[in-house]
Amino acid sequence: MVKATATTTVRSNITIAQQFRWHEMYDDVLCLLRHHNTGLCNRSGKTFGEVIHHFIIGADESGFMASANGDAYIVGAAGKRKHKKNTADCRASVTALRTGNVEGETGPAVILLAGKKKRRSFSDKFLERHGAAKRSTIIMTETVFMTTEALINLTPKLMKGYREMPFLKENPQWYFVEITDGFGAHHNSYEAMKLRADYKCLALKEEGDSSHVNQAYDRFVAKGDMKQACDSLGFMRGMRYRCGHSIDQYTLVHVMLQYLCETKRTTWTNSFRACNLDPRTRLDFKAWCDKISPFLLGGQTFKEEEDITAEYIYEMMPAFWKGMTVDERKKLMGLAKSYNYNFTFEMVKTAIKELHIPMANMHGARIVVHNCVEWVGLIDIVDPTPTIE
Repeated sequence: MVKATATTTVRSNITIAQQFRWHEMYDDVLCLLRHHNTGLCNRSGKTFGEVIHHFIIGADESGFMASANGDAYIVGAAGKRKHKKNTADCRASVTALRTGNVEGETGPAVILLAGKKKRRSFSDKFLERHGAAKRSTIIMTETVFMTTEALINLTPKLMKGYREMPFLKENPQWYFVEITDGFGAHHNSYEAMKLRADYKCLALKEEGDSSHVNQAYDRFVAKGDMKQACDSLGFMRGMRYRCGHSIDQYTLVHVMLQYLCETKRTTWTNSFRACNLDPRTRLDFKAWCDKISPFLLGGQTFKEEEDITAEYIYEMMPAFWKGMTVDERKKLMGLAKSYNYNFTFEMVKTAIKELHIPMANMHGARIVVHNCVEWVGLIDIVDPTPTIE
């Protein structure tokens, strides 16, 4: 029996407050895109609002092992006293960073392998020749896991690969957004964030333990990848026994190329829509909460619009904000205003140095700033009493 890798997601983490912060952050980024991307598209002659779905990219890691012996049931003969499970299979594993946009275009893939040097034949041109998008590449690491060092190494080609995608290539003057999950390595590097800013990429990170609701790749694309990987690995094992070929991590590169080719455009689009990330079909927050009500903790619901107050919004703000003094909050708002409420690379560095806000809380700071502008009095609340129903 072969099954997908076990997830570490805490399913009970889906709350009204967490979803509100994510919904507001995504709306804020969409507004930024519409604000910066003016004029007509150089490819279609349409306005940005008509082609916005080409400029929203999701990225997430996918990893698997070559061994099929992780779970096994032995059906034995009654007359046989001892049964053994075959454990001589390859234990190699690889990780791939998968990317795609709302329109359904598969973006550049980055494959992480163990070791210091890769085989010369597995070049970037080899990957493109066998179905990977332009600028796809292989990065060698110590553990095949996504680390901060690996992120720094892959970011230059990843950004160039994004800019090779349709509509992004013809419109280098327009910004785009990259959505990743809450894994810390995605946003721990100043160098990687600076490079994203240089390529006009707005980096958007989900909160932890929410991928099963908010991550497009995890909804449908990952399931298709795992199914195709199982089928391809079965074929590879058959070739091994018939032709004597051994299975290693480079064999798994072929498996990943296979499921890159098999991914349909509609799979990416449907995955984004299932997470309410397609601007063309996006639901308002109340309707979204009703849709995901089975996932919400303790049957929580969102209040009707006329019942919402600044105190109610305060309860859904990040914890670090509630621990700040009013003066510290005003300093943050003053800093944001001086940068026209844009969380640029320089603004983030200043907030970390002068306000001592950790890098991990910057996305929460963006939500706070957005809501303080919208809700008068939110900045002065220090002792909230309402509770979320």
